[in-house]
Amino acid sequence: MATAGSIITAAFIKVGIDSPTTAQMASSLISLNNMISLLGADMLAPVVVSQTLALIAPGSAEYTIGETGSPSWNTVRPILVLSCFLRDSGNYDYPVEIMSSKDYALISNKSFDARPTELYFLPEYPLAKIIFNAIPPAGAYNAHFVFLKNFTEFALITTPVALPNEYKEALVYNLAVSLGEDWDRVVSKTVYMQAMRTREVIDRLNAATKVIPKAKFDFGGMVGTTDLGLQGGGAGGWGDMPVIYLGELDVDPNTTGWGASQAGTIWYNKGDAHWKGWNGTEIVLLG
Repeated sequence: MATAGSIITAAFIKVGIDSPTTAQMASSLISLNNMISLLGADMLAPVVVSQTLALIAPGSAEYTIGETGSPSWNTVRPILVLSCFLRDSGNYDYPVEIMSSKDYALISNKSFDARPTELYFLPEYPLAKIIFNAIPPAGAYNAHFVFLKNFTEFALITTPVALPNEYKEALVYNLAVSLGEDWDRVVSKTVYMQAMRTREVIDRLNAATKVIPKAKFDFGGMVGTTDLGLQGGGAGGWGDMPVIYLGELDVDPNTTGWGASQAGTIWYNKGDAHWKGWNGTEIVLLG
């Protein structure tokens, strides 16, 4: 099996150094680790992990994840959340959408009690955060995630390369380009071209893990066919307020503290099979 040392030695050969010194090997291990961490940040890491994590914090929509201190979920800190769903005690699954920081900021009430329908991933360090758009009932659901996690850095020159074989050539040639600059060596055009080509191959292999943003539309000012009686809205329509969709809920959300700023919030109540909304003062039946 290839090791960090064999990758480094092969990269040195590409820039004309057949027998690197101990100091060169030690310095190049740092360069190799820097390079693979950057590749992971560029979503070229092959580590896509599916994990089931219980919702363990009653009364909280926010959870920390990582290996430092006392996180809510103790596991390797992910780079990205690719997908998520919640599973209840009856083995029913409910999809959870991944939202952007802008979408999260637009949620006016971030503390209502309901089954979450969206989450916001905040990649803080050393602990990242997963923040749901609602406070889940304690112990009611398990959260199932697909994470993108970064490469594990090589601790020693002798550390085995626990990566798919197709990554080895890319590591050798791209490291060679870095070492050429570190040690003032001339890097041939062939090495440059091969470094780019192998990186493109890895990029194509990982294309399936990249999240394509969904199109979103602001319905502000749109005239609808249902009169919600929204405060400040025009007769028979949505007025100037954007529609906030909470998704399919088992029960109506807790509207304590809601007011005019939550007007336009709608949801589907699965318990009584009705569409409902908040008109600024009370819950109204939509259909």
